[in-house]
Amino acid sequence: MRVCLAGPFPDTARRTRGSARKGRTMGRWKKYRSDKALREAAEGYFASISRVRQVMEERRTGELDKFGHFVVEWVPVLDGRGEVITEREFVLPPTVGGLCAHLGISRDTWAKYCDKSINPQFAETAEWAREQLLSWREKELMSRPGKDVRGLIFDLQVNYGIGGRDASAPSGQREDDPLTSSIREVLRNGVL
Repeated sequence: MRVCLAGPFPDTARRTRGSARKGRTMGRWKKYRSDKALREAAEGYFASISRVRQVMEERRTGELDKFGHFVVEWVPVLDGRGEVITEREFVLPPTVGGLCAHLGISRDTWAKYCDKSINPQFAETAEWAREQLLSWREKELMSRPGKDVRGLIFDLQVNYGIGGRDASAPSGQREDDPLTSSIREVLRNGVL
């Protein structure tokens, strides 16, 4: 079998950006050429590791069973508008590595998609995905019991810049965001 490395086939020929480049070749095409395609693929990742469920609560019926215990029924929780509250529950924790694996790209490529100076057309989707990852971490930090939140605190400080020291503002004059205040309170109370 013959293999043609620079043949007349469009997928194997080298591409150039015209004569102004003087024969220099381009890199390969981006896997995701539009923000919409990248957004759909990222949404596919988050959908593949999560489920949406109704928030339910126990309500006493006012009756007793044969053992004298109150009989309860599970009913959906309604918001202030009378609509059923739903929440996204992650079966597997969302990670940048998992997102990259699902998208079929490397972390370096993802970093380039996220860089507004290189790819401004992907900024909205990159920020959306970052917020999805951050949202899960914040929820886990607030809802995990006991001492198993150190890794989350470290991740939020290092990767998201939350709760770290701000060198530009004097220590007594900086106002913390609610998450940073919560982290500081947990550390002060000696839970960790």
